[in-house]
Amino acid sequence: AHTIGQARCVLFRDRLYNDSDIDPSFKQSLEAGCPLSGNDNKDFPLDVATPTLFDNQYYKNLQQEKGLLHSDQVLLNSSITSHFVNRYTSSSTRFFRAFAKAMIKM
Repeated sequence: AHTIGQARCVLFRDRLYNDSDIDPSFKQSLEAGCPLSGNDNKDFPLDVATPTLFDNQYYKNLQQEKGLLHSDQVLLNSSITSHFVNRYTSSSTRFFRAFAKAMIKM
């Protein structure tokens, strides 16, 4: 569901300044608006590429190390969940179907 939405700076600052699995240019663009201290409540899109579209770009961002939240980026680093990231990256239809099934279950 993180294909649309935003997160406050305070929620991803630790990832920004401590994680190594983050694209350098993505990191630099975030640092400009989310300094080491301050701007805690400034919002940033969870999907920097297509922030207002419901699509599978979120998973493509993870493959490019452009996941905003630590909890998102680790999906690609886990042997259990990386399969899903790769699967949904390659097929938006698979993502849409899986998302619909998950929403019904909820």
